[in-house]
Amino acid sequence: MKNQHLSYLFIGLISAIVSCGLQAQAIKDWENPKVFEINKEAPYAYFIPYENQRDAWDGISEKSEFLLSLNGTWKFKLTKDPDKRPQDFYRDEYDVSQWKDIKVPANWEIEGFDTAIYVNTTYPFWQIAKKSPQPPLIPKGYNPVGSYKRTFEIPQTWNGRQIFVTFGAVKSAFYLWVNGKKVGYSQGSKLPAEFDLSPYVKQGQNTIALEVYRWSDGSYLECQDFWRLSGIQRDVTLSARPKVRVRDFFIRAGLDDNYKNGLFNISLELYNHSNKTSKQTAEVKLVSFDGKTELLALRKTIKTQPGATEIKFDQQSISKPDKWSAEQPNLYKALITLYDAKGETLQSFIQHVGFRTAEVKDGQFLVNGEPVLIKGVNRHEHHPDHGHVIDEASMLLDIQLMKENNINTVRTAHYPNCERFYELCNIYGLYVIDEANIESHGMGYGKESLAKDPEWKDAHMARTVRMFERDKNQPSIITWSLGNEAGNGVNFEATYDWLKKNDTTRPVQYERAELNYNTDIFCPMYMSIAATVEYAQSKPNRPLIQCEYAHAMGNSCGSLKDYWTAIEKYPALQGGCIWDWVDQGLREYDERGRMYFAYGGEYGTNMPSDNSFCLNGLVNPDRKPNPQLHETKKVYQNISVEAKDLDKLQFIIKNKNFFVNLNAFDAKWTISNAEGVVAEQTLDISAAPQQAVVVQIDKPVLPALKAGQKYILTFSFATKKRSGLVAKGHEVAWDQFELPVKQKESKPDSYFGNTTVNETWSEVSIRGSNFDLVISKQSGMINRYDFAGRSIIQQGPKLNLYRPLTENDIRDANGSREWTKAGLSDLTQKASGKVEVVNEGNGTIRVTVPLTLENKTAGTYIPAIQQYHIYADGTVKLAVKLQLPQQIKAVAKMGYQMLLNKAFDRTTWYGLGPVPTYSDRDAAGKMGYYQASAKELFDHNLVIPQDNANRSKVLWGSITNIEGIGLFFAGTDELNFSAYPYADKAIDIARHTNELDEADFITLNLDDKQAGLGTATCGPAVLPEYVLSERDYGFQITLKPIDLKQHTVFEYAAYKSNTEPISLAVAPSVSVFRNSDGMVSLTTQTQAQIIYSINGAKELVYDGPVSMKKGGSIKAYSVKEGMRKGFVTDVDYDILKTKWKVVDVSNAHQSFGPEKLIDNDKNSHWHTQWDDPKHGMPHFVSVDMGQVDKYAGIKYTPRQDMQNGRVTAFNFEVSTDGKNWEKVIDKGSFQNSSAVQTIKFTDKVKARYFKITVTKAVNDVFYASIGELSMLPVLD
Repeated sequence: MKNQHLSYLFIGLISAIVSCGLQAQAIKDWENPKVFEINKEAPYAYFIPYENQRDAWDGISEKSEFLLSLNGTWKFKLTKDPDKRPQDFYRDEYDVSQWKDIKVPANWEIEGFDTAIYVNTTYPFWQIAKKSPQPPLIPKGYNPVGSYKRTFEIPQTWNGRQIFVTFGAVKSAFYLWVNGKKVGYSQGSKLPAEFDLSPYVKQGQNTIALEVYRWSDGSYLECQDFWRLSGIQRDVTLSARPKVRVRDFFIRAGLDDNYKNGLFNISLELYNHSNKTSKQTAEVKLVSFDGKTELLALRKTIKTQPGATEIKFDQQSISKPDKWSAEQPNLYKALITLYDAKGETLQSFIQHVGFRTAEVKDGQFLVNGEPVLIKGVNRHEHHPDHGHVIDEASMLLDIQLMKENNINTVRTAHYPNCERFYELCNIYGLYVIDEANIESHGMGYGKESLAKDPEWKDAHMARTVRMFERDKNQPSIITWSLGNEAGNGVNFEATYDWLKKNDTTRPVQYERAELNYNTDIFCPMYMSIAATVEYAQSKPNRPLIQCEYAHAMGNSCGSLKDYWTAIEKYPALQGGCIWDWVDQGLREYDERGRMYFAYGGEYGTNMPSDNSFCLNGLVNPDRKPNPQLHETKKVYQNISVEAKDLDKLQFIIKNKNFFVNLNAFDAKWTISNAEGVVAEQTLDISAAPQQAVVVQIDKPVLPALKAGQKYILTFSFATKKRSGLVAKGHEVAWDQFELPVKQKESKPDSYFGNTTVNETWSEVSIRGSNFDLVISKQSGMINRYDFAGRSIIQQGPKLNLYRPLTENDIRDANGSREWTKAGLSDLTQKASGKVEVVNEGNGTIRVTVPLTLENKTAGTYIPAIQQYHIYADGTVKLAVKLQLPQQIKAVAKMGYQMLLNKAFDRTTWYGLGPVPTYSDRDAAGKMGYYQASAKELFDHNLVIPQDNANRSKVLWGSITNIEGIGLFFAGTDELNFSAYPYADKAIDIARHTNELDEADFITLNLDDKQAGLGTATCGPAVLPEYVLSERDYGFQITLKPIDLKQHTVFEYAAYKSNTEPISLAVAPSVSVFRNSDGMVSLTTQTQAQIIYSINGAKELVYDGPVSMKKGGSIKAYSVKEGMRKGFVTDVDYDILKTKWKVVDVSNAHQSFGPEKLIDNDKNSHWHTQWDDPKHGMPHFVSVDMGQVDKYAGIKYTPRQDMQNGRVTAFNFEVSTDGKNWEKVIDKGSFQNSSAVQTIKFTDKVKARYFKITVTKAVNDVFYASIGELSMLPVLD
């Protein structure tokens, strides 16, 4: 074992020492990729040795007299410039009494020393220096150095033993001194650094000193997406070990070819620190986890020479052991004891043993022969109060929450975790993808990647080997990961080859290897559903398991259910790990004592930051669930129910577990209406893993179903007994079905009576016996609504197409970019024509208002027509139809928003709940009747306030004051509902929960449609089916005044008027389409006459396609008998570019070629190279338009997603032959905005070719970008 596993490390150690000796004067150790450890112990498997078997079995390290913790208080001094550090502080005579105290373990930035920095893919030390990375160098000046010092006592009982110090993790690099003598040096901030102190310590008091560098050449390999924190991050332990000891061991507990019997292999490495040969006996007992049953006992007596000696035991077969898996984490214990020649115990320790296999076979990843699905998450080690210092309670809480929410896999993103975490995963059942602490993201993936530089091979190898050696015996680890986002090349080929040679029990994966040989699993990140399906259909020989997907930033994880529909369909798709588990926020308090979580950019001055991109969790920093955790639990559930015959109440229950029978769960069904459960029964079912059972429910006698309600059949599955950290009775899966039961007839409304109407030039006042309502003729909104002497509505209903931005909305191409461009957050609703008021008799008043929603600054004008029906009891029916102009590509929602008086804050709804749901994230919503305050509807666990309160598929609901007076609401179909005590603008402005102050009103949203959430912060945007991109919308809501002291909400729900539609007939909208030949066609969905005009000319009746090759403006509407005139469609076309082609370009990034500036897509763009200043200004593109024509100017569309590279200065030339050029714009300029800009030529010109030369961009950057470039033809 020694030669096989450790030879590389010994060679690396020797090369490091030699390198240090030869170059110490010329090159600093912490700027030398060949020096990553000096005098550090070779790696070995993690274990804690005890003096006897009893203590080993108890596993309480504090019991051992040969273990001493150095955690606690150390003296500490931080120096921001290495040249100014206290260079001789390690000397015993150096007085540190005036230094400050620091606790260990801790990150010094969390303790108030220096600045916490969060960045994603960059090297902050070079960002601070404002220079490009120059590996392996660290910029001069700012590189904080932490000097640590303390004393410790060596007990007399440690005499004659070998004494070691182990630092669990120190970031980034450190030197160590004991009693003034230099001991060694270490890099690699997420694995132990151990040193033999025997030559340096003495009886009694000793001093120990560390000099820790915040940044070193090792930092180039630690460019992960997390807080860049420093210091001693894990435990520091002194240990006294016998002169002959177990140094290392390797257990392989696999299964035979039939996956039935266990195969147990163990080898030990003993190390003799003396200069004498001695005799030892090694004993290995394999016992049940509770210690009651012994499966085997192995003993060998050997003579050990000075140095290392390997003991190999023959392979043992174990008959039908209980196998280990995440579903059934059956463990055994290996009790390993070393005796001296007299039979006295030298060492004894325990190692978990789990019989399992993990392999890729026939194109699938198998655990114990089964193609398990990876229902995973990525987990950073993060604590809201302690940064990267994690205690066992936090680990247990994480594991408990994961198990409770059907998560079965953890990727240790992006470094080896604390040793105890793996032991807990062994015990409680989580698959682990163990990842090496290697990410050189800041160097990119091209030729500069450190993966391709042989100079860095040893450093890559050391991190990989040390991870393997420490963790190799943990059964929970099913896959090794070579690292993350570090490019691919010879160094990762070397680490892959080494792992494959030294471990045949697990596959190896690496995302940047893509489909190259050095990954056993194709593990991309953020691959779209369509792309994964395409891969699966190609009959691949490797499974696809996304290492990262479903980016959980903010209110997120749209389309998780769509991913899993595909995953469960194709055998080659085996799941993935959601990014990620926990929001990396740090707890802070404002001046008023209000708690909030800080994120990137909130510490220090002018420090680099990637802002809130560290907030990607399924849980918040406190481990409270973010909304997407509920969706994850539902989508990841391992039991499903399908209706075989709903009328006959026959169902198929599928056991999606791979190792657990359904009889391990309590199952039941309930039938409920809005008022509660009306029938229920437990089920006694059994189904083997991956099997299904058909269940027939005896049809119960049900009460007549009231109008406005449904009968919902719910199947529920819960743990039959406590399972590890998961309590008995915990629901693990559920499914619902609406039963085909006819409702009773709706109750006739009693709203006929007397109403009075008072109409002025500015408003319409309508009064009944118990209500008073005022409609503005200027806005078409209700200015006041009073009922039973209570003022309910302050303002509204107002048409609303906007929502407070989620983190995904900000980055989605169909989100904030489009909404902001259209000014949707600040639309003014105005009456655009005569307001019609008609008394229809019986106290019913009809008010029709033609409307325009406008934002003049954005140039947005949205036509609509709205009709109120007001009844004598105060019921208001409101119908609307509107048309989006074609330049608005998408909206956030389509609905009404009202501002209610603050007292009306109690809500009920009958729809999906209780958790927030959206169109692409509604799997976790259960159909039912729910109650909550407006404040409770808003999820305050999200670190950054954003839209999160929506409840979808709502049939009806209510909002009342404490007296039960208020409004009942419903739609003709299901609607979306939300309410909260905040203004939308306040939510948008607030960047922390403590900044969100309550308004003096309640915001109530009743929406016909709501856009999906997607995962565009990093990954696929909202899928097309969840984008609101239609042009024509029409919907209706009903508002009914209620008094819950008089009637229950269920009685109000039974009225016929709630869903009865009112007629609002508008001629259909006209759709405009131009084909590749420039011919424009006009169509309507239903037959109607179309009227159109081009470039403001005379209106014509459409009778066939018209030519618009040169572009221009076309307006069209339809007319139809018995309907109102249709909305006008207004479309502007650029000149046709189908024959245009790029002739020449200065340079372009491979993903943003010059063809994108003439592709008629404003959301794509040409971008020059941005990774090297040598590709500097000026930049040019020349285009051949295919024929000579006359032109009057140019139209420029900047890149739409951000300002990077936008043009501010340019020259423009034209040519008829591509050889002789005429400059028609000299020193032209564009504004820095997303708006389309036109510039006219001084005189009309003839041209076939044009050339734009960019001379300057925003912020004087060296690169340039253009979204779209068009010529303005001279129109006939």
